[in-house]
Amino acid sequence: MNLLKIAGCPNCRTENASEILFKDEFRKYRKLVFISRYGKDTDLFQCNECKTKYINVGQGKLYHKLSIKSEELFFKFFDKENIFSKRVKEVLEKIGTPPGIFEYPVQLKTKNKQVYEYSVIRFLESVWPISLNINSMHFVSEIDEVMPSNEAMTLQQRKTAYEAPEIQMGSSPIWLKKNEIIYMTQYSQYFIPKAYGKPEDFSIELEINKPKPVFSSVPIVYFIGPVNV
Repeated sequence: MNLLKIAGCPNCRTENASEILFKDEFRKYRKLVFISRYGKDTDLFQCNECKTKYINVGQGKLYHKLSIKSEELFFKFFDKENIFSKRVKEVLEKIGTPPGIFEYPVQLKTKNKQVYEYSVIRFLESVWPISLNINSMHFVSEIDEVMPSNEAMTLQQRKTAYEAPEIQMGSSPIWLKKNEIIYMTQYSQYFIPKAYGKPEDFSIELEINKPKPVFSSVPIVYFIGPVNV
């Protein structure tokens, strides 16, 4: 049956090969071989002819081709050195995260002394291909010190937003009230800018159908690492 398969892979047969292959198409190429599993469920494959690499997450239907840049980021993400210190872990445990997700809004300082006022440390079971295309990627191994942010939404606020029914549609709204003013924000904003007051001074309101003012956004920088660090 292997004699009926196509030699090479799409990348070495087509000049502008697709970045994504469906499982049925992927199986047509006999030179695409399994290399190793990374993390919990990310499988790496390679074409034995042109050495192009593909990843598949969770034994899903899609196989994503790695560019030279995304290949570099992929291996850096899963590198055993992409970890942080015990003292950073202790701070994150105090900050807390909603059940089922590992995201922490913080202030932090990197090992090269760069300070980020609005940062989110995000732990992933798999580094999704879409993440590999981000031009500015940061890793948890770069972190030297983490401080709780006075502008981060409280754990209860983040939990309420993350559990919103709309999360299934890519939205996670929450309504917060202070001094009779109700604001609408999203879980993905993580922070309440200091101009509006302290996050703990806002009460959580039930869903409001009428349009409400929103907080101005802040420039968030993400640091990522595998969930098991």
